[in-house]
Amino acid sequence: MSEAERFRVLHVTLAYGGGLRTALQRYIAATPHLEHHLLIAGVEEEFPPADVASVRLVGERGRRRAIVERVAELAPDVVHVHSSWAGFFARRGPLSAPVLYQPHGFAFEPGARSGPARAAFRAVERWAARHTDAFAVLTPHEGRLAHGLDASASVVPIENLTDLDVGLHGGWSPPARPRITMVGRVTGQKDPEFFARTIEAARAAGWDAEWTWVGAGDDEPTARLRDLGVDVTGWLDPAGVAEVLRATTVYFHTACYEGFAMSILDAAAVGTPVVARDIACLSDTDLSKVRTPEAAAHVLRGLIENADALTAEAGRSATFHAARRPEQLTQQLDTAYALTVARAR
Repeated sequence: MSEAERFRVLHVTLAYGGGLRTALQRYIAATPHLEHHLLIAGVEEEFPPADVASVRLVGERGRRRAIVERVAELAPDVVHVHSSWAGFFARRGPLSAPVLYQPHGFAFEPGARSGPARAAFRAVERWAARHTDAFAVLTPHEGRLAHGLDASASVVPIENLTDLDVGLHGGWSPPARPRITMVGRVTGQKDPEFFARTIEAARAAGWDAEWTWVGAGDDEPTARLRDLGVDVTGWLDPAGVAEVLRATTVYFHTACYEGFAMSILDAAAVGTPVVARDIACLSDTDLSKVRTPEAAAHVLRGLIENADALTAEAGRSATFHAARRPEQLTQQLDTAYALTVARAR
């Protein structure tokens, strides 16, 4: 196939940062045979975008018009829309190209917002489904939610994968002083307050550790974490994230809802033991899960103080990582795009 004939994908997101940026770069790397373009907002980091055919920034105003005009100008084979806000603007009406919508975690998930706000987001998602040719989902749970919006919807899996080069960065080795790490945006969805309350529960129970949060975000929760002595590092490049995870005793994921967190996959790739909040997207995994800060403090202490248990948990991470293969992501993306085009005809 010549360069002019390459299948063209326009990725649209209004939150190009954190795990979503990582996911996009991995999707692009997995499909070099496709021509990728980005229409993005919310750039918060200094890292350059992936090697793509074009990058266009969209401002705070006129987002629907910017999407419509870019689609008309570029004439992509598929518009791959990422996350809720981009999904709203892109699907507020029909586009002149097939639409694949990937929520990366529906905004009406339990724990995400108050009841009325969740109901409003669900209503908007149900309404926007009429302008969606296919849904891309990260987990079976997310697929069930998509079918709840539209029972006849075409739903295709696209599993997140890590691209950390463990051979380059080295595998996990527990540090001499216990270290508990979380990776993600310091904002409500990642629930830094749950992390903070776990620290308080640990200290009330008579133990402590070094606590690290890799990421950046809202000022108030960041100050709350730092007041508790948490090392909030800001955003790191992949090598920096791998280095932190490699020297972490337990990766502790506190998000109140997710599509599926890239950072859990990164920790598992390094071989770092994982303890995660018991949220719906993880229900089909064998990862160790907790529901309250007090339970988290108890489980974390049990791992820190029991070398055999910690080693067993590291083995669970390695098994989880081994089940995901790079070639599978390529196949899933190709299938998703082909199905989206077929459904639009």
